[in-house]
Amino acid sequence: MTYGFRVTGADNNYQIDSRDTSPQFLAVKADGSLGDGGSPSTYAIGDILFGGFESTTANATKDILVNFNSSGVSPTFIDGGHFVVLRPTNTMIAAGEASDNYGIQIKNSGSPSLISFDSRIMSKGMEIKEVKATNSIAGGYPGVDSWDTQTDNEVYNGTGLKDIYVGINSGSKHHGTVSGTTPPNAAANAWLGFRYIYDANGTSGKIKLINATVANFGGTNNAYVELNNLQQIIIGKFIQ
Repeated sequence: MTYGFRVTGADNNYQIDSRDTSPQFLAVKADGSLGDGGSPSTYAIGDILFGGFESTTANATKDILVNFNSSGVSPTFIDGGHFVVLRPTNTMIAAGEASDNYGIQIKNSGSPSLISFDSRIMSKGMEIKEVKATNSIAGGYPGVDSWDTQTDNEVYNGTGLKDIYVGINSGSKHHGTVSGTTPPNAAANAWLGFRYIYDANGTSGKIKLINATVANFGGTNNAYVELNNLQQIIIGKFIQ
């Protein structure tokens, strides 16, 4: 087969190929900010959810903690934050969201009625900057020992922090106590949360992994124990 549209990167890595009969390309379905306990109403199973903290305030910090219900839906931003929802473009096109007649449109070679890619719905985007492998980043809990100054728990460190978002699908935060006592700092365990820490210039800074559990060492000797990331961490740059 010699017809179609194919794009590869500088090292021949796959990007777009109209000959692929089952591709899925993602586009921004929704974005915005949420207050404490807020939930993006557009999120559905199959979407990719990113969380972030858009700020220009010097020395600002923000914990992005998201709790999914037992069915894996209804993500709640416990302390608020910013969000971006990515969704496969073919489902968005089916909903009639691309009505203009310009741009690049790629149809599926196995099913010409299925549109694999359409540039007309991509006024915003998420550039994937890096993917952290499972078990590659140390976790911790804010305020515990030297957590704020560690470097092995950094997910990102650099400029343009307000545009950097982190994938947070399957995150959760569980409240409770261990053996009837209250652990240090807070009665909670947190999985796959992130803290944004802005530098004094209000533009650069770092993102740290919040991931810890509470261990009971006997009596009232409870303590947070850091956990490495239990799943891949996707770091993206929100283009708007």
